[in-house]
Amino acid sequence: MGGCCSGPSGTNFFIYFSHLLSAWGDRMWSFGVGLFLINISPESLQLSASYGLSMGISTLLFGSLVGDIVDKSARLKAAQIALVLQNLFVLLCAIVVYFFLVYRGDITSVGPWARYLVYGLIIILSIMSRLTSMARKIAVENDWIVQMCGSDFDLLATMTATLRRIDLVTQILAPIATGFIMSFIGVEFGALFIGAWNVFSVFGEYYLLWKVYNTVPSLREVKDLRKSETFQAAQEKLDPLPENPAEGDEPSKQAAETDLHKAEGITEEDKDLDITANMVLRSSLRGIHDIGAGEFTDSRLVKKNVQGE
Repeated sequence: MGGCCSGPSGTNFFIYFSHLLSAWGDRMWSFGVGLFLINISPESLQLSASYGLSMGISTLLFGSLVGDIVDKSARLKAAQIALVLQNLFVLLCAIVVYFFLVYRGDITSVGPWARYLVYGLIIILSIMSRLTSMARKIAVENDWIVQMCGSDFDLLATMTATLRRIDLVTQILAPIATGFIMSFIGVEFGALFIGAWNVFSVFGEYYLLWKVYNTVPSLREVKDLRKSETFQAAQEKLDPLPENPAEGDEPSKQAAETDLHKAEGITEEDKDLDITANMVLRSSLRGIHDIGAGEFTDSRLVKKNVQGE
């Protein structure tokens, strides 16, 4: 199995830049759609609540189905189709938002059904955009990255951590940039700007994915369903071990667990942080329990004294 380039100027840079474009567009739309819904229905938060509920239910119901479809599809085909459809749905939703905000009076004068039709279109297109975005992330982050890195768990952990950093940076900067742009061009044209951004960025993302696919031979191999070879190989190191391993077998089990942690992008700092968080949580719960028990005891004493008097 071939590995990816180890330097930042190699194939992994294409993955990082493609992920940056995709994450930036997702964060811009996620922030902008909240402003659009408030401007569409300023008198009530019913539309915003319906939007959030629909997004959560759709992810819960169709998330596993999306993963199965991606697993059973060819690597390049799954990533490209998900990429194109995601940006297409964002563009269509942005156009619907723009026309409703500009021609609100004409649309609502037709009848209440026209307004609810627009609401339904916005929610449906947003759901489709979310599901296709999920499909792209599964295809690239959960399959391409693992296949590219092969059995190099250190490289896999590095690339996974870098992708997470890109997500965090875009979560902070993309909403700021979107709000800054909308303050100058308005909410209506802000919707068109986000739609146009996704249209133009899709060409760059498409090319970068195609470049990576043609650079890394292992991506053109027939992929295993449900499990990547990397995680499977690491898991096999744990499976043959007996339930009560001998003293000499313990290091091999610890090494296998370390390989799995590296493959999942879990560092020693992350494990220490989890342990600290669990200790703090347990201490807090114990303190709450003690306070509650103390208050219960005090109340019983007070009640007993009152009855005695």
